[in-house]
Amino acid sequence: MRLQTDRPTTVREAIYACRKGGTVFTLGVFAGLVDKFPLGAVMNKALTLREHSNTGTATSPRSSSA
Repeated sequence: MRLQTDRPTTVREAIYACRKGGTVFTLGVFAGLVDKFPLGAVMNKALTLREHSNTGTATSPRSSSA
């Protein structure tokens, strides 16, 4: 499911849309603080949170030195 990129609302929507006992997986580079993370929904649904972060250098555009 591809909803948005770099937004905490996307993770919230994934948690609310996930079935009981399901897994929410995030991929990418996340920085900063998140307000109002639905930890209660994660616990009540017995969700598994998985994440993988990649380096930003491989996916970020290179600056031109011209």
